Amino acid sequence: MELTELKHKSLQFELSGVDEEQGIFEGYASVFGVLDSDGDIVDRGAFTKTIAEGMAKDGATILALHNDRLLPVGKTLELREDDIGLYIKGYISPTSMGKDVRILVRDRVLKELSIGYMVKRYTVRADARHLEEIELLEISVVTWAANSSAKISGYKGGVATGSSISELLAEGRELIARLQELGVDTPDDGAELIEIND
Repeated sequence: MELTELKHKSLQFELSGVDEEQGIFEGYASVFGVLDSDGDIVDRGAFTKTIAEGMAKDGATILALHNDRLLPVGKTLELREDDIGLYIKGYISPTSMGKDVRILVRDRVLKELSIGYMVKRYTVRADARHLEEIELLEISVVTWAANSSAKISGYKGGVATGSSISELLAEGRELIARLQELGVDTPDDGAELIEIND
């Protein structure tokens, strides 16, 4: 069946590292063969035409919370289908909203992605709608996901550990002690590691 309808599909991602300066993340905006909370399954090849000759042929815009009334927060640097799903490498611009999105992603507050799309062709099999062709309009960083299988695997740079300040200070003390045990001179710039109860 062919149909054109505007839809949004949200997908959870897992953050593995953060660098606010670069704003680059990677992962999957859609995963094939997974029944989502809307009763849809995206089939392998659903994005082939949109990437080759459709609206996503030059990449996709990245929005915050599907809010197209505001400026976009970034763009895709790479967009392709593989055996898992729709792989994305994206860039979040350092605008005021983009900086907020970068921080919320780094802090694991925003952990999900969603695609805005039009269904071009689908079939219904075994009580699920199989999306066979999709016109990709945008990708958003959102709060809630319809499909928990698609995940962001990284955010260019350092690691978001989720550790508290006191845990990080304890790790710092341990590292300094290990370095000193190895005979490495550690700089003494007068700074002290303090106790913080968080």
